[in-house]
Amino acid sequence: VYLALLRCDGQPVQRGVQRLIALLDANSEQTLAVRQWACWAAANQIDPQQHEDSLSLANNIERPVYRQLIRALLSAAVNDSEKVGANAVRALGHAAKTLDATNDDEAQLWAEIVETLTRIIEHANLAKSQWNACYAVRNVFHGGTEGAFVKRAYERVERLFRLLCVQIGSKNFKVQINAATALACTPELEIGAVRDILRIIVSNIVNNNDNSRRSGSSGRVATNFHSWKYRQTLRDQLTVSLCANIVRHFATSSSAIIDFLRSPCDDDVADEVKRDGDDGQAHVTAVVIARILRQERWRIARAMEDSKFAAQAPSTSSSSSSSSSSSSSSSSTKNVAASSQLSQEMLHSAVQVLREVLSTEASLHEQFEIEYSTMRDTADAPTTAFPFNNNNNNNQSNSSNIIPLN
Repeated sequence: VYLALLRCDGQPVQRGVQRLIALLDANSEQTLAVRQWACWAAANQIDPQQHEDSLSLANNIERPVYRQLIRALLSAAVNDSEKVGANAVRALGHAAKTLDATNDDEAQLWAEIVETLTRIIEHANLAKSQWNACYAVRNVFHGGTEGAFVKRAYERVERLFRLLCVQIGSKNFKVQINAATALACTPELEIGAVRDILRIIVSNIVNNNDNSRRSGSSGRVATNFHSWKYRQTLRDQLTVSLCANIVRHFATSSSAIIDFLRSPCDDDVADEVKRDGDDGQAHVTAVVIARILRQERWRIARAMEDSKFAAQAPSTSSSSSSSSSSSSSSSSTKNVAASSQLSQEMLHSAVQVLREVLSTEASLHEQFEIEYSTMRDTADAPTTAFPFNNNNNNNQSNSSNIIPLN
């Protein structure tokens, strides 16, 4: 009933929201289930992507009432059961995108949302609360409209993103994946914080490959299928986050960025990527990033080839189901191709930015191009995501076993 009221024009919307606020009160007589569903309803109604502007909740009620709803969600996220809070933080992520930075009350609410998400990510007992909070962070910072807010709450924002780096080493892969997703939306932070974030991302990409002696920054190994099946998704998302941060923060070259790319990578990364015959420059951060992007390039090419093969494969289904099977296969193929194209565009943008940044560093630029544009001999063609640590004589670099990739 209240969902229906929220979709109506006029005063019923206002009354519906006020009733929804009452349902969110942890001290009310409402059951836990009712409060959970009230948070769920609020999240769906606030989400600007779910409705046209004319139907958006933020545009259909008075702003004081809207701010009151957000405060009720903040209280539910912190003071109610974690089962309620897990839904409340999702609503807060949507609400942050609808606030006005020129309004002091709403700017303060935005800062409180960031503080609440930080607290839940750091201290929640339920993994679901943590990954919903990480998911909410992505919504808070997605789209670049948060710049004015960040300037007013910089210390809170930097602390939040440093905490997300810690969560990439969580014991729960869903928390890891959502933390990695949020890191793709890193706002305009000081270059020192950006470098720290990128070092964490690079370390986790390299250490989360199937050949690694570790498995992620926590040093643990996935010992069961439930955890193992998420590893490829985590690697993919970390690579997307790496590319997104390069495009966003390296577009304007600076001495600090050059120094970062020229600096040696962390010891755990150097141990994973070293090959026989490597010199010291092979472990420079820019070269390690080039190797990561080269493997992403290969993965995209393989995915697109697989999709073409699937599209051309003859159908073995019966005549009664061939039509639906063909439609499903076609849809799947289109989705894979679209996903690969999106990744390809992002990868291309990141590589172009790095080339421009390194254009004044002739030696490092040449090493970057060699690592990105060539593949070792066919024995080195990856069967896993990042086969960096194949220390055998067949993988030594020489002019006869370098195969350029188109």
